[in-house]
Amino acid sequence: METDECGRNDRVDLEVTLTESKLQNCAIGPLLIKSTVVIEGNASLAALYGTEQNKASQNLAALYAPIIRLDENEPFRPLAAGYTIFHQDTDSPSFDRTIRLKSRKLKADQVIEYAIWWDWDINHLYDLEHIWVYLDQDGRPVKVEGSWHGEVIDLATNGRLPLKETHPFVYAAPGKHAFAPDITHFQQRHAKVPELIARFVGAMGIVQNGLFKGHFHRSPPVDRLIHTYLHRSVFEPSWNYSRDFTFTEEMLVPWPALRQWIPRRVKGIIQFLQQEITPEDYRTLRILRCTSIEDINQAAGLDVDMVTLDIGRNRWGFPALSAAPGRPTGANIVRLLQACQKVRLGAYLVIQDGRTIPWLARLLGREDWSDYLMTGASNPEWIIKIKAKVPQYRTVLIMETPPPDVVAAAQSTGASYIHVTSPSNSWLTPSWVNNIRQAELGIVISAAGSSELPWVRSLGVEALVLDDPALFEYPPSTNP
Repeated sequence: METDECGRNDRVDLEVTLTESKLQNCAIGPLLIKSTVVIEGNASLAALYGTEQNKASQNLAALYAPIIRLDENEPFRPLAAGYTIFHQDTDSPSFDRTIRLKSRKLKADQVIEYAIWWDWDINHLYDLEHIWVYLDQDGRPVKVEGSWHGEVIDLATNGRLPLKETHPFVYAAPGKHAFAPDITHFQQRHAKVPELIARFVGAMGIVQNGLFKGHFHRSPPVDRLIHTYLHRSVFEPSWNYSRDFTFTEEMLVPWPALRQWIPRRVKGIIQFLQQEITPEDYRTLRILRCTSIEDINQAAGLDVDMVTLDIGRNRWGFPALSAAPGRPTGANIVRLLQACQKVRLGAYLVIQDGRTIPWLARLLGREDWSDYLMTGASNPEWIIKIKAKVPQYRTVLIMETPPPDVVAAAQSTGASYIHVTSPSNSWLTPSWVNNIRQAELGIVISAAGSSELPWVRSLGVEALVLDDPALFEYPPSTNP
């Protein structure tokens, strides 16, 4: 293989072995460049790689560090691993589990935990995956485990460990990075993954788990930045696993050092995105108004992110799709959400009857759809009520035209977004939008015709609600 000017013969892995300043001077290919964030200071890779540590511990971690096989089209690479060495049973400091060295079938002398950091998952900013290597008293691996979407799985196949010499040899799910011992574990997902990537790219914003609760602040403008950036990295998996990623020693740091660095890294990435992406380049959420399950199914074939559904009461008092004029009450809320989930569309539920709120909140509390669903109402009291019952969900204050102090109106309800149904260029100006954005609120606009789209999109609003599917054929953003 050709050696580049940076002295490496594996061009795809330069990102993880060089500091960002050196990276800028290396030709490493368009796919990887798109997913590389250049950060200076204490959030840089150089700052993390320079961590002072016990050399013997680092050498031990390097001896058993996993080798990760990646899909040929995978745009992301691990950047570091925070290791912890266990000599007795105790709780993991980076994963919700207890490490146990001995059982009826296992007798381990020590365990090495690798908390593997990726800046990006295809659905969100922040990705921390795990590999655990169990060693006997002679230093031989006797068990290997990996993380799988928050679960822990044994990576042995028919009793055989996935090893290349002393290193676990594992496969990472394309875009999502769950670990498996071979590609067969992903085969049942082959048909679904490309569509999942395309539909839900960036949909989760910043992951906010228990480790860093309170360190990261999610807001609609930040969500738009993350969605826009990740949209540039949308890819179709090749299912050809031909790229092996190997950790260098400098990438292996004690877990406390990685944990201290991660909040700085995330904040640094957001600052980078704020400088890199202008409002007119936003990947705006595209929302289609639907009045039936048939509409939802048809929307799946359009360039749509979400559907908006008016929610009223059926004859039994339960939340259901509000009927169009001259039609009986539509499908109940469960069928609506199932239909959206089946075709992988988000949902914007517009509450038309406040009496549905207790039932609606109870349903939404059973399963967390908050990354793909938001609720809205024109009655401020309804927003307050639904927010109090299911605070994890984004809420939208709907108005025909905004009051003089629209920010105060939204903040008094706890709303995440302001939805204006009758926009006018007399007040919908860059300064008005900037005022909303400074308050960390999002803007949803209903556009009645194609003539409004270029003007509204140029302002960088977070979402557009359209009635006519043909309007989704408006000229695309300058981003790929």
